Amino acid sequence: MKSLPLVTSVGATSDRQAPATDSERPVVEQAAPEALRPLGHPPGDPLVKYALAVMAGIVADQLLQPTGDVWLLVVAASLSLALVSFRSRSWIGTLPLLLAALAAAGDWNGLSTRTFSPDDIGRLTRATGRLTRVRGRLRDPPRRIVTGAGHLLLPRYRSERSRFSIDLEGVRDGSSWTESTGRLVVFMDGVPAANVGETVDLVGWLSPTHRPRNRGNSSLPLDPRVRGVLSVESTRRTSSLSPEPTLLGSIRQSARQLLERSLRPANVALAEALLLGEKHSLSEDERAAYRQTGTMHLLVVSGLHVGMLVALLWFVANVVGCSLGGRSILVALLLVLYAVLTGAHAPVIRAVVVVGIVLVGFLLGRKPRSLNSLAAAAIALLILDPTNLFRPGPQLSFVAVLSILLFSGTWRISFEGTKREVVPTATWTKVLTKSAEVVATTALVSLVVWILAAPLVVHHFHLWALAAVPLSVLLLPLVGIVLALGFGLFALHPVSPLLALPLAWGLDVVLGLMAWVVELVARWVPPVKGLPSPSGWWVAGYYLVLFLPWCLRCSARMRLVAAGMVGLWLGLGAILVGSRTAPASFVVYQVAVGHGNCALLRFSSGETVLYDVGSMSGPATIDRELTPFLWASGVTSLDGVFLSHADLDHFNGLLRLNERIHIGCVYITPGFAQSDEEAASHVLGELVERGVELKFIWKGDRFRCGNGRFNVVWPDPRVVSESDNSGSLVLEVVADGVRVLLPGDLDGDGLSAVQSSLPGPYDVLLAPHHGGRSSNPASLAARLRPRVVLVSDARRHRLRDPMDVYREVGSLVLRTSEEGMITCRAGPGALDISTFATSRRLRVKIHVSGINPKDPDAPADRDRK
Repeated sequence: MKSLPLVTSVGATSDRQAPATDSERPVVEQAAPEALRPLGHPPGDPLVKYALAVMAGIVADQLLQPTGDVWLLVVAASLSLALVSFRSRSWIGTLPLLLAALAAAGDWNGLSTRTFSPDDIGRLTRATGRLTRVRGRLRDPPRRIVTGAGHLLLPRYRSERSRFSIDLEGVRDGSSWTESTGRLVVFMDGVPAANVGETVDLVGWLSPTHRPRNRGNSSLPLDPRVRGVLSVESTRRTSSLSPEPTLLGSIRQSARQLLERSLRPANVALAEALLLGEKHSLSEDERAAYRQTGTMHLLVVSGLHVGMLVALLWFVANVVGCSLGGRSILVALLLVLYAVLTGAHAPVIRAVVVVGIVLVGFLLGRKPRSLNSLAAAAIALLILDPTNLFRPGPQLSFVAVLSILLFSGTWRISFEGTKREVVPTATWTKVLTKSAEVVATTALVSLVVWILAAPLVVHHFHLWALAAVPLSVLLLPLVGIVLALGFGLFALHPVSPLLALPLAWGLDVVLGLMAWVVELVARWVPPVKGLPSPSGWWVAGYYLVLFLPWCLRCSARMRLVAAGMVGLWLGLGAILVGSRTAPASFVVYQVAVGHGNCALLRFSSGETVLYDVGSMSGPATIDRELTPFLWASGVTSLDGVFLSHADLDHFNGLLRLNERIHIGCVYITPGFAQSDEEAASHVLGELVERGVELKFIWKGDRFRCGNGRFNVVWPDPRVVSESDNSGSLVLEVVADGVRVLLPGDLDGDGLSAVQSSLPGPYDVLLAPHHGGRSSNPASLAARLRPRVVLVSDARRHRLRDPMDVYREVGSLVLRTSEEGMITCRAGPGALDISTFATSRRLRVKIHVSGINPKDPDAPADRDRK
């Protein structure tokens, strides 16, 4: 009987024979040796080795970053050796070709990520936060970013934001325009009234593409073709060079408008995410619910979407009467169009490449090989964007498919045995048996993928949702129904809107049910607490040991050895994570959160406290920037959080942080509790409901935290401050001979009252009010004479820097907008300073005194609550 491929999922094909008829089926004992052969191992999977070589080349280029034509020389030498040894059938003949692939991949990675043409905008993005005026053509329609408009913890002026990209045409250089090329991603307040293809004139802050600003944040550049990010403050329309939208833009816009007309407003965002890959349409609360339940992967356009679309297209083409070749070509072309429409993300490209290989195999009468197809998809992804190798999305996508391939043979054997033992006769029994098989298979697949992908998930996201497996089993059928109804709606509505109406009703009902289930589970599942993150090298080693022997067709003995090594590797990871201890000396971390403040203090005695936790960008910034850093540092609880005053950018991330990190106590001033800010009352009420201890502190309070000594300098409860800023909590911290001053947004009468009583000099000063001019007069700099000044800001706005007053007294000024996270570590008679974004290493001598003239050990009343 002719062997046919058995498709287990899009991107995973089984190479065993299809089940024979009852008369032809051999007994289990005869079939076992063939069935137990590891999946994906027909004679030869050559592309697997080349995919591994391409990955190794990209990693080597990222680590070594060679200059000149080193990689090209290696390619030439390798190809010369390949010509000499091309007759050899051993590994000697293959090794030069693999080395050539490795070198070519390294060279391509360097060209894609570090090479700029003379007029490329990437040359301007080397300087962070540069005010720039650009002109370019819209590539895609502006998309609204739902940030929770009207939410108490978001600034009121950020009620609506949009995201789009432009193809650059020119940059304003003084009084004239200079021709420039490249692609920019634009984030702006409001939504521009412009169509795809039109030219827009934008003024904003130009910075490099999203690179990590803090340790633990693994975000990477958006795309090698995207040369920068423009944060727009003003915009105006100019003449339209191409008034008609492009074909793809028109199709995407028509699909959005159809969903908006057909569905209830509450379900439109979820439909756009599932059908069009528009996850930005979901609000922060909706995305948080999917993250908390471990079902965020269902919103990613991937193999499931492509499989449903292939089935629908194949059925329609068959009804129309297309030939096999016509159906294959039609499906392939429409799949490519769908991949482009949904943003051409890694999971959908992987699925499209694999389906394309399967279709070509149908045309040629060849059986596709699973690992070869997957390796071809990996090579295609890395050619399109080498940084896909380091992104969480592509990594999780391939780990999931490899997990399915690795264990699918065992699943099929168990179910084949079950069907031989129980032979149902009634139709309803057959339906129940088939349904039970599908549910059990789905649960087992989800469980295996959930377990094997756990190290990668914990490494990137520091969480492991326990509800993911049962909820995935429940939601996968609903997602399949949504895709079938959605694609049917898109196909049928242009032909007959009336016939498409039932599909729209059904789609609306299923979307509402899916959202209700996720919200219900998110409400009852406890908030996910952060897990310590394993190191990147450990995660890479884990998957190499797990998958490499199987991918390279090693013997059964080698696979058994590899299984033992996996156990040892897991033990090593547990030891490494468990051995993380407190720093050897006092450390101050100024976390980069944009316009806001997060100063983390870790003491050598093991205690950890936080001064302020907020950002003008909203609570999501704290979740994205601060929380991963804490988890990566092994911090799962905070002994205390000090809130300086009731401005949003100093406290709006506290509730989100408390969902991830245990907080022992929150210290506030009386002015914070009496503030007119509605959000402050909301946060305090939530903390009380969660059982978090609150304590009031004011001028004169002194206390210890481990080997750290705290002295509250301001506010004075007897003085009524004129504003929240002037009543900011001013905190002096002394530890390991280092003196730190944390003044919040102190200004006005509060600054005047405190300035004369501050006992300088200090070693570390957090610049008051994000480095604003009114809060940093020359008299304050002369009084404090700090060694290091840390400025927590988003960007520099002024031609004359207010921080010059500190430089004049010999201070070192460091900005988070330029340096990223700033670390100040106490050493013998000096501060060891490091910056994350710029990788600077500095050493600054500390003041010899380091002790508050007032007695730091004086008792204080700690019972005021």
